[in-house]
Amino acid sequence: MLAGAVLQFPKDNGIVQCGCVGAKTLDTIMKASKVKAVTPANTIPTELKPYLQPSNNCQSTDPAIVKMANQVIGNETNLLKKATLIFNWVRDNTDWIFYLSTKLGALGLLNKRPRTANCTDMGHLLVALWRAAGVPARYMHVYTLFKSGYEGHTVAQAWINGAWLDGDATDNDNTLGHDTNWEMGKYSKVYGYYQQLPY
Repeated sequence: MLAGAVLQFPKDNGIVQCGCVGAKTLDTIMKASKVKAVTPANTIPTELKPYLQPSNNCQSTDPAIVKMANQVIGNETNLLKKATLIFNWVRDNTDWIFYLSTKLGALGLLNKRPRTANCTDMGHLLVALWRAAGVPARYMHVYTLFKSGYEGHTVAQAWINGAWLDGDATDNDNTLGHDTNWEMGKYSKVYGYYQQLPY
């Protein structure tokens, strides 16, 4: 009986059947059952509060950063949707160039024209905007195989519904939680996770 109900649910709600519970099906189930699909901002665990605070090169309380975050998210309150809107904005409004370490920080990249930066400074802007919008965010330093070879790389991460989602804005084909420009599709080694980058 349960299996029949599961198979019938997509038909009753105009959802294309794919043999799995996709994002649209899950969202429809949550709405139908009145269960919140995201963690409200006021229930973010205490241990994650530092990931909402500014840090070196991540000026998340600067008025210009806050203004841009608010402009990008509008009236959106859903953590995943806010994180996605901000990720897409950074990805679509910056271009990657090569240099080492940090040169600009979040505010420097926001104010730069054109907005060109390496993965670290793109990470600073992404983390700062997420934190300004109330989305816990951190940095991940990895070693991974790109199509051009092995490289060190900075990836921003947003905390959504109990999980950290990768945000790599260096490639326009990337989406929040999915990277297309890594040859192996996965990083080879994680050097560390940071509230504040040491480089």
